[in-house]
Parts: sequence; C-alpha cells; structure tokens
Amino acid sequence: MPQDLATATSGFDKLESDWESLHKKPPGTLFHYTTAAGLLGIVEKAKLWATHFEYLNDPSEGRYAQELVARVLAEAKKAYEAKSEAPKEIKAGGGIIGFVGQMITRVITKPRVADAITGKLSILDQHGGAYIACFCRNGDLLSQWRGYGGSGDGYALGFKPAILSSVGGGKVRLRRVIYDPRKQEALIKGWVQQLFDLQETAVNEGLEIIKAKPAGGTLQDMMRQFRARTDAAKQAAASLDTALERFGRFIAECLVSFKNPSYREEAEWRLIVFGKEAGQIKYRAKEGNLIPYVELDLMAPSGNSPVNKVSFGPTLEPRVTERALRMVLGEQVGIQRSKIPFRG
Repeated sequence: MPQDLATATSGFDKLESDWESLHKKPPGTLFHYTTAAGLLGIVEKAKLWATHFEYLNDPSEGRYAQELVARVLAEAKKAYEAKSEAPKEIKAGGGIIGFVGQMITRVITKPRVADAITGKLSILDQHGGAYIACFCRNGDLLSQWRGYGGSGDGYALGFKPAILSSVGGGKVRLRRVIYDPRKQEALIKGWVQQLFDLQETAVNEGLEIIKAKPAGGTLQDMMRQFRARTDAAKQAAASLDTALERFGRFIAECLVSFKNPSYREEAEWRLIVFGKEAGQIKYRAKEGNLIPYVELDLMAPSGNSPVNKVSFGPTLEPRVTERALRMVLGEQVGIQRSKIPFRG
C-alpha cells in the first residue's frame, strides 16, 4: 500500500480506539429499574429483557443521532466539495490515457463518500434494529422511579459490570450513553473528515498513476506497469470500502448511544445487541401496544444471583419489602430503601 494511503487508513485505528476507550470504565455497580414482576423474572430466570430501541421511553431515540450526523455531513461535504471531486487531470485526455483515467476515477470515487455516509444512516434497519437494556449509575433517581418503577413502587437492581460484559458471548456490547453535544459532534466529525481525507488521498493516488510515465521497454513490460498502476487504484478503492464498513459499525452504535442532553441526569449505560445477532424476537403487551424484545442470558457464578444490590422505591413499605427481598435474594445481596421523599 502506498505510504500516503497507509497513513490515511491508519487514522481509523485511532478513531476506533478512542470510541472503545469511552466505554472501558463503567462504575462499580449499574442499576436497572424495573417492576416487581421484572425483578422476579430477572432473578428466577437469570434473564434480562432488551427492548427494540424505537419502543423505549425517549421518543427521539435514533433520530437524534441521525440528525446530528446529517448536519456534520452537510458541513463536511461543503468544506470538502472541491476535494471530493476527481481532479480534472484524471478526467481529461483521450485515447488510452483518457480511458484509464475514467476507469480509475470510477474505481476510486464510487460510491462517493458523502452518498455512502448518508446511506449508513439507515444501518440499523440493515442490522434488524437494535435491542437495548438500560442501566443507570445512580440507584435512587426520582425520574427513574416514576418512569420505570411505576409510581415509586419499583426496584433498582444493581449489577457488576463484569456480569453485564459477559452477556451474549461478544454479540452484546456494554456502552456508555453520550449526552454532551460537543463530544457527540467531535466523534462524528472525526470519522466524517477522515473518510473525506481518505477519498482525497485515494483520488490523488489515482492521479499519480495516470501522470506517471512508462519506463519503456517491451510491450510486456509496459503492460506490467499498467497492471501495477491499476492494482494500486483498486487498492485505494478497497481501502475506502473497508473504511466505510468500519464507519458503519461505529455509526450503528452511535445511533443508540447518543441521547439528547435533557436526559443527562440518568448517566445511562446500555447493553446493545443488533437484531440479526439477537436470536429469537419476542413480544409483550403494554398499554395496547406490542413491544418487541429479546431475552439476554445473565451469567453469574454457580448458585449466585447476578444481582449484587437492590434499591426499592420510596412508596413501598420498608419492613415487609426488605423481608420479601431477603427471602428472594438471600443474605449476600445489599438492600436499601430509596431516600427520596415521594408519595406517588
């Protein structure tokens, strides 16, 4: 691979590393808010329900990140518009040089980066959607008692991140939700700009191939030179294809890991599995709607509950609730009542 192209391609390694580093240090315990029925299902069956992202409580799920990517793309496309076009020197000329120039232009610039990025905005549909189980850093949030635990009579189940990270055998990802718009934009912009830079480098590589003069020799020698140059152009196109695939994996996670900053208080982490990797899709009824979900198997040391802490809601009677929780969970699980004054 030519050095300029290798350098442009290596930038994606850092982008992937930066993304992964955001998710490497979850808090010591992550809390999943649920009802009494949900608690029993999780504890007795050692299973979590991951709900299709379009059926979660936030109506802007997915769309928020899509709009962000579209805006960043429009800005980058405008800035790089001249660079993203194949240079005129490649297009110009007749005869064999003109033909080769047109061929290399097609190889390198199709699909166009801007069009390909736009196509990635529907990648969740291509993956069969995304299914999500939600967790919070805080096990005593009023908004969560109201939203997930009913009228303050729910439970927040605490899990060790090691338990959650082992779910799904690599198909399920534990991801931190990003709320800061500046961070969100910087992450997207880094990828988009890197893709445009790679396209520019690839096109310039094609230009150098056309401008290079044959070293002479026999017709066979000249044909070998021609093949080497066109192979380099194809390598540039392959680099773009690979980079776009990597971007697709990144953007699929972003679409369900970016949320409106209004939800910042949740400090949410998520288990994410894409539909094509999720196994059997099931349905439950809620307020007249059918909600698609998948079951995630929780792995814990033999004989132990996957839950290590429980908080119970502020409207539950403390004495009888704690007694019942001890009977269900045993003595090893920490139990605490919500400290929020709330009557429901």
